[in-house]
Amino acid sequence: MQDFGSLIRYHRKKKGYTLKQVSQETSYSVSYISQIENGRHSSSVVVLETLANVLEAPELLRVEEDFTKIDQALDTWYQAMLNKNLPEVERLAEKLSSYLPKPFYTTLNTKYELYHFRYLLVTDKITEAMHIFPEFKEHSLGASGLYQKLARKIIGIYFVKLNQFSTALQYFEEISTETNTLSQEDPELNYYLALVYSRLEKIMDSIESVNKALLYYRSLNQHNNTLACEVLVCINYIIAENYVTAEKKLFNLLEAYQQSKPSFLKESFITHNIGYVSLRLKKYDQAVEYLKKAIKTKTTDQEKSSSYYLIAETYAWEGYAKLALTFIDICESIKENPKYQYKAFILKNIILGKTTTKPFIEKLENEILPYFKQIDDQTEIEDISKMLGDIYYNARIYKMAADYRKTKKQVHYLENLQLKYNNEGR
Repeated sequence: MQDFGSLIRYHRKKKGYTLKQVSQETSYSVSYISQIENGRHSSSVVVLETLANVLEAPELLRVEEDFTKIDQALDTWYQAMLNKNLPEVERLAEKLSSYLPKPFYTTLNTKYELYHFRYLLVTDKITEAMHIFPEFKEHSLGASGLYQKLARKIIGIYFVKLNQFSTALQYFEEISTETNTLSQEDPELNYYLALVYSRLEKIMDSIESVNKALLYYRSLNQHNNTLACEVLVCINYIIAENYVTAEKKLFNLLEAYQQSKPSFLKESFITHNIGYVSLRLKKYDQAVEYLKKAIKTKTTDQEKSSSYYLIAETYAWEGYAKLALTFIDICESIKENPKYQYKAFILKNIILGKTTTKPFIEKLENEILPYFKQIDDQTEIEDISKMLGDIYYNARIYKMAADYRKTKKQVHYLENLQLKYNNEGR
C-alpha cells in the first residue's frame, strides 16, 4: 500500500532516522525498507510491529484500518454529491477535514483533492474554487487512470459554473469520445453534456443526452437526479419555444418539489421560469404573480435581478411603461449582475424610443456585446447582433448591417416590443 509506505517514511523522518539507521535497528536491509516506503513491497504483521516499535509509532499498527475507513468515507462523500444530498455532503465534509490532507496519505490526498474541489462546486463556493483552480488543474490532470478522467469531468463542471459552456463542452466531449467512454456508464456526464448542449442551443444533442441520464436515474429510483433531469427537460422546451408544454411540465415540477423539497433545487428557479413562460404565452397577470413569488424566495439582489427584469418586460408588453421603468431602475441599481443591468438598459431605451441614438449604439457595440461574448452567452450575442444589424440597416449603413446580421436569428426577442413603442410612443 503506497500510503502505508509514505506513513513509514513520515515517521522515520520525524524521528530523524536514515534508512541505514532503521536497517541497523531492525536487521532489515536498506533496500527492503526502501521498497516498503515506495509501495513496492508489502509487509507482514511481524515487520509492521518491528517498525512501529523502532519508530515509536503505534499508529502504524492500525494504518490499514484507518486507511479503509477514510477511503470509504471519501466514497460515501462523493456519492452524496452525486445524489445531491447536500446535508450529508456538508456533514461528511466536516468529518473528513479532520483526517485529510495528511502528508503520509498519498493516494487518499489525491482523491480528497478531487472530491474537495467538487464539493466547492456542489455547494456553490465558486470564489474559493476559482482561487485554487490553477493548482488543482495542474495536480489533477497529472493524475493517472480514472482519477484523471474524473478530474476532467470536474473541471468541465467548474466551467459550467462559470457559464463558460464552450470550454466545458471540450472537457466533456473529450471524455465521452474516448475508447473506454465514460458517457455509457456515467449518467452524470450525460446530464452535464445535456446541460451544456442546452445552453449552447444544441437542443437535439441535449435531448439525446438527458434521456440517457433519465433512463439510468429512473431505473435506480434516484429521485433528486431524476428531478434535476426533469428541470433540464423543461429548459429545453423553453429554448425550443414550446411554451405550452414547458408550462405544463413546470407546474408538474413545482408540485413534485413541494412534496419533497430537495435541498439541491430552489423553488425560485421553478416559479421564475413559470413567470418567464407565462410572459411568452401573454399570460401577463400569471407572469407577474410567479415572478414576485420567485423574488420572495430568492436571497440576494443578484439572484432577484433576473425576476425584476422579467417583471419590467411584462409590464412593457402590457403597455405599462411607468411600471416597467420602475423595475428597470431596480435592475440597473444591482451592480452584482451585469447581465440584467445591460438587459434593463436595452429595455429602457426601447421604451423611451432611444435605440437609434448614438450613445445607445456605442454602448451596445463597445460595452454590452463584448461582455456577452466574454461570458459566452450565445442567446444574448445573437439578439444584440440582430438588433445592431437592424439599426444599421434602417440607417442605410448596409456593410455594418450585413456584418451584424451574420446570425441565425431572424427576429430578436424584443423586436416586436420595439415596434410597439416606436408606433405607440410612451
